[in-house]
Amino acid sequence: MRLSRGFAVDSGLISRRALDAVEAVEAAGGLASMAMLGDTVFSTTADGLAEFGAVKRSRINLTGPVLIDDVRQRDFFNTS
Repeated sequence: MRLSRGFAVDSGLISRRALDAVEAVEAAGGLASMAMLGDTVFSTTADGLAEFGAVKRSRINLTGPVLIDDVRQRDFFNTS
């Protein structure tokens, strides 16, 4: 998380608003950084983010990707 934050700041890719959100999370005791696509922040806690807009929560699946609905999934790797 710290490496990601450092890269976002040092490269100049992070917006002022995203940096403010990251700093708010850090002030609340969490860690945060910016996703490289969009003006999106991810963090270890939602604390400090409410003032920046809707906060969405997700979980990390340690087993890897899982198809939720195989019937509708296209197989982009099989072109036959």
